[in-house]
Amino acid sequence: MELEKIVDSEGNTHKTIEVLGKGGQGIVYRCLDKDVAIKVVLRDGDFIKDKESLKQYEKSVLNLSFKPIERHFPMSIPLVTLREKQGYVMKMAEGYEPLKTFLKKPSVLENEEKDGIFRINNAIQELCKDNHYMTLSLSYYSQTQGLRS
Repeated sequence: MELEKIVDSEGNTHKTIEVLGKGGQGIVYRCLDKDVAIKVVLRDGDFIKDKESLKQYEKSVLNLSFKPIERHFPMSIPLVTLREKQGYVMKMAEGYEPLKTFLKKPSVLENEEKDGIFRINNAIQELCKDNHYMTLSLSYYSQTQGLRS
């Protein structure tokens, strides 16, 4: 793979060296800097570049980065957004599992919604205890690997 240069919103340039994973939500790259990885979000298999979508995405990433998530929580937290693509720089961590695997862990609660009954695991309950909409969205994602608009 040829080194691709990706610039974050702070003006730092990151060079990607390999694809760590690719799925319906995007691509995760290992960077030349050993301590960071980059996630680039895709829509219909292509990079999103329009300014309005980039602004909305940056706002949602900022909202997530200010959530009181404990350091040991097995989730990559965005450090900074990207400048010209929807995505973010995150700390490189070994042993993390894909979100769809994480969301399929045992649940202790069932939450009914008009589309059916969705399991909500303990981690989702803790992360979303004050945000019912986020709980339903993550529960729906855990069952379908997609989100509704």
